[in-house]
Amino acid sequence: MTIVAQDSTVTDSKADRNNFFLIDYQDMLTEKDYFLNKDSLVKGLAEDFFTLRMSYTKTALYSPYSIDESDRAKAIVSELNKENYQNAVDSAVKALEYDYTNSNIHLYLGYAYRMLGDSVRSNYHYACERGLIESIKLSGDGVSYQTAFVVTSTSEEYRFLRYFNLAAKEQSLEYFDKYSFDVQTVVDDEGNEYDYYFNITIPLTYLNNKFK
Repeated sequence: MTIVAQDSTVTDSKADRNNFFLIDYQDMLTEKDYFLNKDSLVKGLAEDFFTLRMSYTKTALYSPYSIDESDRAKAIVSELNKENYQNAVDSAVKALEYDYTNSNIHLYLGYAYRMLGDSVRSNYHYACERGLIESIKLSGDGVSYQTAFVVTSTSEEYRFLRYFNLAAKEQSLEYFDKYSFDVQTVVDDEGNEYDYYFNITIPLTYLNNKFK
């Protein structure tokens, strides 16, 4: 089984701006915003993937360091590998009930629906995958603390890197002001190395609060 997402290059320079206000924006959101945005997306009324992702962190469903996410994904991939596409759909739909912001699950659903001949649902979930990843890309340019890509989990980092065909080589945890960052040294298809900054303040704040 080969699943290939639409690819593009991470080139969207915003080095002259400070995007720390995006963390403040997340503070303003509520659980209600997540379900309103999700409902709007499903009905085809509006797409705001960044707000969807940020507001998801305000729900009781949000658990960025849970192993359940990985287990659900593995179960779906297992069904895809066995070409049990309807089973994969059923499992993926249930997984989205826990987290509609998981771009991998949308990718799997897009693929499963395509294999079942349902182009409408397939295109929808491929578009969701693309929109979720693009909302990370549009949050910054990843070249500095001030313009780091804003993520809600470390899992989002790796989904982002895979989408753009970037291999993670090294990772370090760094701090600037009151914010936390993963600095990923990545390698592209041509062997070029880059350092990309990911603002992980949101998931680390969640983790710290769990241990208070």
